[in-house]
Amino acid sequence: MVQVPDIIDNAYVIVEFDNGSRGMLDLCMFAEGSKNEQEISVVGDIGKVFMHAHICFSFIHAREC
Repeated sequence: MVQVPDIIDNAYVIVEFDNGSRGMLDLCMFAEGSKNEQEISVVGDIGKVFMHAHICFSFIHAREC
């Protein structure tokens, strides 16, 4: 018999805001202990901010105009 977990252990959500920008959440609880277990990134018109939470590493890249 297959047991159904009582939590949401994976999800992919896209939110579109009134001003046309979009936000995305990619949640995967199976990634525990993997290289990219906790990462956050924000991408915009002028660049990108990227962070690996578990190794305290962040990266900022500005786009050339």
